[in-house]
Amino acid sequence: MIKISFIAFIASLSFYGCASKIENSEAFFELKESTLQLRELQSKVYETSNDDDILRASISSLQDLGFEIGEVSYELGTLQAQKDRDAQATVQNVKAYFFATLSILAGDGMSAGRSLEDRDYTQKIRVSIVISPRGKSKRLLRIVFQRAIFSPGGGIRTLETLVNKEIYEAFFIGFSKAIFLEGHNI
Repeated sequence: MIKISFIAFIASLSFYGCASKIENSEAFFELKESTLQLRELQSKVYETSNDDDILRASISSLQDLGFEIGEVSYELGTLQAQKDRDAQATVQNVKAYFFATLSILAGDGMSAGRSLEDRDYTQKIRVSIVISPRGKSKRLLRIVFQRAIFSPGGGIRTLETLVNKEIYEAFFIGFSKAIFLEGHNI
């Protein structure tokens, strides 16, 4: 018992130095302008109280954009989908093969392998949708597009939230058509 208490005490001391003081704690909780712009891009309010219609219209819109639907929870008002895409850029491939060839000519096969590995190969785009009530007759739909870019060996090169305005607009245009059709049982 004393040994466990001693270990817990030493562990707590090691974390004591990790805490840092925030000079302006109020500024820490303020949202940046870019965060607010991103939320505006990702979110739309719709005049309906039917979460099921919103989810069905979301599924239809995402399938039209080539996504495979993963998890859907009608009770929670959430949906997740994903699609795999090629991420190879011609410039990256030419550069990688050029440096690999130079490395082989120089007799350094290890560098050649690293050159070929140091490029984008595939990407997985993931979508999350959350529906939340805004009063009795309105619903807020928030969609987030994220992607992971992988190297040829399967290692993750990049993880990011997509902020491309055209992607969100394409979804919401398709969604507006789909929610109209759902609302009129067409």
